[in-house]
Amino acid sequence: MSYAAGPARDAGHSPRSGPARSLADLALRLTTRRARDQAINLPPGYQLRLASPVWYEIWSRDAARLGRLGVAVLPEQIASLAADERQALVSDQLARSGAGAALPDWLKPALSRAKARLAMRLSWLD
Repeated sequence: MSYAAGPARDAGHSPRSGPARSLADLALRLTTRRARDQAINLPPGYQLRLASPVWYEIWSRDAARLGRLGVAVLPEQIASLAADERQALVSDQLARSGAGAALPDWLKPALSRAKARLAMRLSWLD
């Protein structure tokens, strides 16, 4: 029996795959929950997930993982974000992961407001 790697055996695996990547992907699933928000525009095949503000801060910075998994993450509503602020956060994530166009100018003020609200909400961690 040969243990040599071949094209079929390596299919879908990159040098960055492996246990650490799998565990981080699983951690994303375990620290978020599936959500539906009809006001949020997502590309086909993407799903929206909600996380606590702390977990949102962690996962929203991992644009490559979100793009690879087809996920957009929003903070739970305890952050009290308006619809345009939620869309701005998602659009910004999609743009950073390469799954969407650059953030439109009309959403930039909403993104600033959303980030300020989240920063206030997370200030208790300091």
